[in-house]
Amino acid sequence: MFAFAADTRAFCVVTANNRLRVWRSPGDAPKQFVGKDSLAVQCTSVAWARTPASGKRKMTGSDAAEVGAIAMGMDDGTVSVWDVQRGVVATKLGTSEQHLAAVTDVAFSKDGKLLYSSSAEKYITEWDLATSEAKRQLKGDKGGTTKLCASAGARSLLAAGGSTLRLLDLASDSKKGKKLPSSHAADISLLSFSPNGHLLASACAGGRFVDVFSCVDGQEALLRTLTLAHEPTALVIHSVPDAMATLAAACAPNGITVFRFGAAPSDAASPVAASSLELAASRPGAGAVLAARFHESRPHATLVVATGEPLAPTVEPLAYASEAGGLSASLALGRAASGGGGGAAELAVGAGDGEQPRVVGPGELGMRSCEQDADALPTSRVKRLRDAAGGEAGDQLTIKQRLDALSAALAAPLEAKAKAAPTTESLATLLDQALQSSDDALLEECLTVVDAGVVGLSVARLAPARVVPLLLRLAAKVERRPGRGINLSVWLRAILTRHAGYLMSVPSLHVKLAGLYHILEARTAVFPKLLSLNGRLELALAHIDAHGGGGGGGGRKASAPQAVYDEEVEDVLAAAGDDDE
Repeated sequence: MFAFAADTRAFCVVTANNRLRVWRSPGDAPKQFVGKDSLAVQCTSVAWARTPASGKRKMTGSDAAEVGAIAMGMDDGTVSVWDVQRGVVATKLGTSEQHLAAVTDVAFSKDGKLLYSSSAEKYITEWDLATSEAKRQLKGDKGGTTKLCASAGARSLLAAGGSTLRLLDLASDSKKGKKLPSSHAADISLLSFSPNGHLLASACAGGRFVDVFSCVDGQEALLRTLTLAHEPTALVIHSVPDAMATLAAACAPNGITVFRFGAAPSDAASPVAASSLELAASRPGAGAVLAARFHESRPHATLVVATGEPLAPTVEPLAYASEAGGLSASLALGRAASGGGGGAAELAVGAGDGEQPRVVGPGELGMRSCEQDADALPTSRVKRLRDAAGGEAGDQLTIKQRLDALSAALAAPLEAKAKAAPTTESLATLLDQALQSSDDALLEECLTVVDAGVVGLSVARLAPARVVPLLLRLAAKVERRPGRGINLSVWLRAILTRHAGYLMSVPSLHVKLAGLYHILEARTAVFPKLLSLNGRLELALAHIDAHGGGGGGGGRKASAPQAVYDEEVEDVLAAAGDDDE
């Protein structure tokens, strides 16, 4: 999960183990924040507000408003609001009146004083960050709300997307919103307001279409629908009143498409200009597009795009407007539009010799919740780590790159050693590592073990947060190759029996396992017919045996008895035995 700050220079990433990594500017080293219960819960959503979070301690300094607060929605129904300046959790929402289901999304109000959270429940909760209490509940979709987006325009609007799309007026006392005529066939996955609040863009999971709505008071309606080549992973829109609007969409696996069209309702039939960029062709190995946002001072000409690995993203400018002001025919990362405040040196990593923004140091961030820097470790330990990961340059490597370097160094000694039979402890550890790092090769190595006892004990030692991901991975493998169901059924049975109580509390699990249910129903549907056919075959074989093959030479011959009991002969033998005695 990735989020930009309002100034587009700072950004944050939430890792798979719930660590919050914050970059104050693209060229700086990240700071990591770890919550007390980071291993007990899983982060489901993240949002960044410019206004600092309220708490018992007041923030001071000019950077307080710039750094702001970061909200993290959790799967236990709570929301942790981090004070980025001090590096501590300023408040934790929902500890008493928490959601019954996991938080699906969070969004700050335009002034940063209120926070909105959604879940699989019917209502959306409005939180007062000054008191850490719920102010009211707004009506969402009956099946739950999957995405939230608050407007920063003059009107206080909140877009809530589930199976339907609603527009809520936060300034009114009404808890119900207005339904918008969305064309999406699945749950809403992406929402974006234009800075003036006049336009709203939405996209759904698995779809290639983007709906653009006009949100002018009294004229809320679908403006146009745009088509993409692939499913969008990030969405951002910008508009000028009664002028042109620009929409940028990051598409899987690593493409960016920019549209420009008329923003007024009367321009619904006007032509749309489009320009695309495929990172794989322009820059091999650039990685996927994580997020995109319009530049704060040059939104009419420049995008800020984050690409690469989530643990070490690269943030660069992307000029999409030509010198004449129209949409550029070709897009290229690392090139910013001329004019306006700030240049490409502010965004490109390691570029420029100008004055950089002041870095929030570990003393200001608070060492209580931050990880220790490498300088605080013993010198000998730091030297060993650096030597194994490639010297001083290894400090900037991601965990994956460091592990690859260590694996290459240890490949020869490991190949010389004989592989020992896996124990339940080693199998459980490998399984946890495979799920945490999304290493499919390591997971396949674990799945080769089909001993019911080893599998059962290994699954029982899994943390609850790893159970559902493992179940979904197994279900996907069975759907992709149904022939593997025989071997994977040992793992599926162990998960369903060892963690039945936990799985019953997971919301919407049956929807995620719909493909597995379909395969099981298809397999079991023919089972009664096979039993009936087996019974008829047994009856036919018994009939043939009873009639000695039907008198013909083609039938089965009755098998000769292994022993024949004759009552008279047995009596004679018994009497002879008595005489001998």
